[in-house]
Parts: sequence; C-alpha cells; structure tokens
Amino acid sequence: MAFLTGKSVGTSKRVFYALIALTLVVFGAFFLVGYHRPYEENPAFSAPALTDALLVFMLLLVFVAVVVTLWSVAKHVRCRSDVGTENLVPVRKTAFLVIAGTVVLLLGAFLLAPSSAIRINAENYENAFWLKVAGMFVAASIVMILVALCAIFYDYVKHRR
Repeated sequence: MAFLTGKSVGTSKRVFYALIALTLVVFGAFFLVGYHRPYEENPAFSAPALTDALLVFMLLLVFVAVVVTLWSVAKHVRCRSDVGTENLVPVRKTAFLVIAGTVVLLLGAFLLAPSSAIRINAENYENAFWLKVAGMFVAASIVMILVALCAIFYDYVKHRR
C-alpha cells in the first residue's frame, strides 16, 4: 500500500482510502453498537440501533456517486475531441458499445425479472413493478460482476509471463 511506504499518493487514492475507512467505521458501529437490541413488536427479531445511520450513509454514497457520474459525463462531453481513436483505441465506438450494452442489459433483466408476489418475514410483497426493478438490478449486477471477472481472467492469461 502506497500510503504505508511514503510514496506519493494521488487524490483519487486518498478519496478511495477515506471512503474505505469511513465505510469500515459506519459498518463497525452498526454491528458493534446496539446490534442485538430486540424489536419491540416481536422480540424474536433484532432492531439494530444504528440502522438509520447506515441507511443515510448508503443513500449519501449513492447520491454522491450519481452527482460525480453526471459531472464526469458532462465534463467529458464538453471536452470531447473529434478524434475517433486515442492510442489506437476506438473511443467513440467503445463508449457507444458500453452505453448500449448497459441499456440492453438493464432492459433485458427488467423484462426477464419475475413479478410474482414474494413472502418475507410473514409479509407479502406484491408490487410487481418494484419486484421487477429489484430483480433487474440484482441480475444486472451479477452479470456485470461475471463479465468483470472474465475480463480479469482473460487479461491475466493473456499477459502471464
């Protein structure tokens, strides 16, 4: 780790390390402070004391990620050059394929996601739209993780010395 060796660390790595530290603190507090507090309506379940803090933290991270993404896209569109390739990589074609692939993946996952009612903790969840949206994100996440793992494996095999 660069921060332990005294070498220069870029801003993005500092932000990354700060996010990891903050996440560890929030999750550590969630599990260590009042985690086994019994739920008032049914003592068989637990009601962690810092559930609200964890939810606010996660929503804040999602909000910041969306803002940074929108800012990055706007900056890229504003500063984009008309050159089609950069370092022999077809930039526009790659960007279009990534965007189109993501949209197709999300739409396909939404259409294939089940919409039947499910039962969790003796409570029925019957809203078909939100069940499909949740299923879409779960399926799309799994596919994207598998694609990333395949890319890592391919790169490892291709560049193994």
